[in-house]
Amino acid sequence: MIRIEKRIGLWLAFFAAAAAAAATVGVGPSVALGQLAGEEATRPGTVNAEEAAKQRFTKRQFEQLTSKMIELAELLDKAEPQTAKVLREAVSQAQGAFIAEDMEKVAQHLNNGLAAAAAGTQSEVIGELKKVLQTLRLGILDLDERLERIRQWKQHLAKIDTLLKEEKPLERESNLADKADQFSKRADDLSKELSDIVAEQKDLKAKTSKLPPPDENVSKLMDISRQLKEAIAKQTTLRNATKTTPIDKLPISGQLQKILAGRTDKLAKAIVAVAADPKIADKLKAAGDNKANPLKAAAESTRQASGAMKKAAGALGKSNASDAADPQEQALHDLKKADNAVDDALAKIAGPGDVGDKLADKQGKLADKTGKLADAADKLAKDAGMKPEAPSGSSAKSGEKDKSGNLDKAKQHMTDAADKLDRKDRDKATDQQQKALDELEGKKIEVAKLKRRMEEKAKQPPKTQAEKQQDLADKGEKVEKQMASKSDTPGTESMGKASKSMSQAAGKLSKGQSGQANKDQKKSIDEMQKAREELAEAIEQEEQLAQAEQLEKIDQMLQKVLERQRAMSATTRETNDKRTGEATFERPEQIKLAALSRGQGKLGEDVETVRQILVNEGNSVVFMEVLGDVRDDMKDVQKLLDAQDPGELTQAVQKEIERTLQDMIDAVRKELAERRKKADGGGGGGGGGGGGGKKPLVPPIAELKMIRTMQIGIKRRTADLNKQVADSKLPAEQAKAEHGKLSRRQENVRKITEELNKKMNAAAGQGEGDSSGF
Repeated sequence: MIRIEKRIGLWLAFFAAAAAAAATVGVGPSVALGQLAGEEATRPGTVNAEEAAKQRFTKRQFEQLTSKMIELAELLDKAEPQTAKVLREAVSQAQGAFIAEDMEKVAQHLNNGLAAAAAGTQSEVIGELKKVLQTLRLGILDLDERLERIRQWKQHLAKIDTLLKEEKPLERESNLADKADQFSKRADDLSKELSDIVAEQKDLKAKTSKLPPPDENVSKLMDISRQLKEAIAKQTTLRNATKTTPIDKLPISGQLQKILAGRTDKLAKAIVAVAADPKIADKLKAAGDNKANPLKAAAESTRQASGAMKKAAGALGKSNASDAADPQEQALHDLKKADNAVDDALAKIAGPGDVGDKLADKQGKLADKTGKLADAADKLAKDAGMKPEAPSGSSAKSGEKDKSGNLDKAKQHMTDAADKLDRKDRDKATDQQQKALDELEGKKIEVAKLKRRMEEKAKQPPKTQAEKQQDLADKGEKVEKQMASKSDTPGTESMGKASKSMSQAAGKLSKGQSGQANKDQKKSIDEMQKAREELAEAIEQEEQLAQAEQLEKIDQMLQKVLERQRAMSATTRETNDKRTGEATFERPEQIKLAALSRGQGKLGEDVETVRQILVNEGNSVVFMEVLGDVRDDMKDVQKLLDAQDPGELTQAVQKEIERTLQDMIDAVRKELAERRKKADGGGGGGGGGGGGGKKPLVPPIAELKMIRTMQIGIKRRTADLNKQVADSKLPAEQAKAEHGKLSRRQENVRKITEELNKKMNAAAGQGEGDSSGF
């Protein structure tokens, strides 16, 4: 007999298929809703009629399905009342959303040639179908079953990743065997171009070595120019950062501004010393300049920039960004003015463009040519399968290129050489040119090795590749069957296609048809990627549902604990009010206090149960600690009640327990509301991570707020203790012990704050170092 879960699995499969079918309706060779969505109307035609017919067929299937679901619900009323309830709820949701009616509207719009209107209504249908699908999924699985499903799907995902990892090298091998001659020719072309670059670099080095030695005066001005440009860059960074820096971090910016002001002041003094150098002054006069020494003007502008920076630093130190804005702008203006003056002096001393300038220009162009050759070498290695791909989920920076090592280094040395030539520094330029040549010679050896490796790889017997491919195809078929054993496993169809393509590739490799096999291998990789994406997206959705259920469970458990705690707190107060004499209770009250002590201990166990949910989830830092504190407080209360002490201290701790529990419940409910809001609005991220980038059960912002709650609680408890001591209601030894507990709790707050901060920085991809450049 078919189990109920499998029957409902059919409904799940249909709803998923219905959503997919709705998404593809209207897509044809000449007319596609996605293409026509921007048009007001098109003339009705054959294609539109065909798509309208498909839409009506899907609608009939949908109506039959809802009828069957109602019939099944009636049959299950007694045996499976919860399942029957879920089925009725899903049908009610579908009817309330008017899904069938909207499907008919799509068909009518298509018949009338209103593609844009059809696309809009169709999008709404897909959204509602997905919501019904979620209701069925959420209803038929309990939390443990859902977590088990996620675990199984992640196992499938890991196996697909392994298959992809093994298939990609095989695809590269067959591609190499098929295009060996093309790759060999590209390697020969690279070698020739590389030889030309080496010859050109040798010629530039020879000409550079014949330049006159560097002028000492020019070197001094070059160094001043470099320092000014660095100051301009740092001041620009500070100015821009100040505009977005939070007010509490402005004093830090002020310290950085103060440091830069001090360095700029030293630079102004250095420029004064250079301006006073008689050799430089004579050079400027010899250049025919009857005007004032431009270096003196540069020194004055630099000094003024330092003064403006100090004003800005003072304003930032007082967290006043608006008063710092004008001085920062003025500092930049003065620095640029000084830089222009130094460049003017440098141009007069160095004279018009000479041989060195021309060599610098050629060196820069050769660096660019080398960079392009590095790209070509890298592409050849990658196309030939000699360069491994970055692992899945690698954290390479956006836009970052993995260039061919030696050529990339050679280009950098060439760029440095061009810079040294610009600065009239012959010796350092030739040093960089020689380093570039060393790297180029190393690359010549690498290209030769690459060609040899490609030829060796291409000669591998096809039979060996065919055996590896067939073995992989068998593994793929096994994974596909494991996925197909559960009717609702996403990506099963794509994995089946991938397995078939791998098997076809093995057959063609056995016949020596590398080119044809390569096409099948690429298809298998594409299908496995598709299966992976479908599975990863489904895992993410299931994890979101599981988290929502976990939060609901935590909310319910904490609410029950809070209600029982409030009842115990009330009973504790009532019992304390019946105290007779200094510290004695009648027999009934003694029995009641003993019962309260046991009850408080049981509540502590219940809190620990909730805490373990967060421990197992593994992402919560603060909530887990807060619940630990609540559990410990309950143990303390248990001991006090067991000692027949329901007085002010006991009641104060109970009150704090209630406040903390309520704060946690509020935080959990807020998070649940946010999740529902996002779900209703179609929010949520895409798949692809397979749960690797899983959202934490309790978000960082909620944990940050809970840290504040913890701090307030410690402050409040401290005040209560101090008052009880002042009123002589708490013995000194007991007060000391309580203060010790609060001290340890305060230290724990500090530690978890640091831990949470590290986690948030890691999630944001931030380092711990100072990125200011100072």
